[in-house]
Amino acid sequence: MPTRELTVRLRLTCEEPPPTVRAGAEVEFGLQDKAGDLQPGLTLPDGSLRFEGQVRATPGPDGMLRLRGPIVHGTAIAPFLYLSCRSASPPGQPWIFRLKVPLARIDARALGRDRDAGAVTLEARIRATSGGSVPLLGSGWTRGGEPAAAQR
Repeated sequence: MPTRELTVRLRLTCEEPPPTVRAGAEVEFGLQDKAGDLQPGLTLPDGSLRFEGQVRATPGPDGMLRLRGPIVHGTAIAPFLYLSCRSASPPGQPWIFRLKVPLARIDARALGRDRDAGAVTLEARIRATSGGSVPLLGSGWTRGGEPAAAQR
């Protein structure tokens, strides 16, 4: 298995996202980077929000991907994304809630031939809650409809 770094585009769809107004105040909801900035999502026809970001990945000694980048939080063995919500103004308000989206246990072998091209897209779906860790829906992180998470 190649050990060179590859680019992974993460495409996360949030079903039933929070309303844009909460307690009479406008809120912002987005993919949080390490600096605390939020990247807004794209509204889909069904009302879901799609968020995209790129990360760098290398296969770890256990065959699972090690993900790094400005949107990856956590540790090498327990990485995650944050979808976060806060008041829109004034800037820099504290978080109302954050959704912790797991990135662990993505099997490098599931990338197949795409890993040789140096880039791949993985997709997952979640449902918004009031905060905390959220489970991935369906088969978790997938590539072309195939599970990308290890079945262990």
